[in-house]
Amino acid sequence: MSGIYFTVWDDDRKDESVVLRPTKSGWPHLTLAYTGKILGRPDLVKIAVNCFDTWALKSIAIVAASVSSWETSPGQIRHDVLLEIADVDAEAIERTRDTYLKCYAYWEQFTMRKPHITHSTHMLLKDAEAEAKLLHDIYLPYRVAVTGVTIGSKAQ
Repeated sequence: MSGIYFTVWDDDRKDESVVLRPTKSGWPHLTLAYTGKILGRPDLVKIAVNCFDTWALKSIAIVAASVSSWETSPGQIRHDVLLEIADVDAEAIERTRDTYLKCYAYWEQFTMRKPHITHSTHMLLKDAEAEAKLLHDIYLPYRVAVTGVTIGSKAQ
């Protein structure tokens, strides 16, 4: 499955950041769109190139942490700590989606959730809630930089 993502980086703490952490999904990132098999490599590359100039080194404000829980398989619940970005930054991502993604056929099938960065994943709700509270109480708001546009793609 394919998508376009903005990688983010903590200039102050580099790879020792308390706020940005790698997860199973890779380095911390904002998802521009999860496109599935709808877009092939040429379109994904074109979108990434078009977005790079606008987003490279742009500062993003992380303003809150919340918990999103969902069932990964029957009876198995995962709790993600999500970092919410400032409204002005989320609106800029929505404008980018409007400009570069909605011109494609079947764009309605792309997954384009409210922009966020996944901080961590937990099996226990209490652990996720404690982590979100810690982030909120000690570290947020927090600024990070968009350091790149990357593509996740399966060979097509």
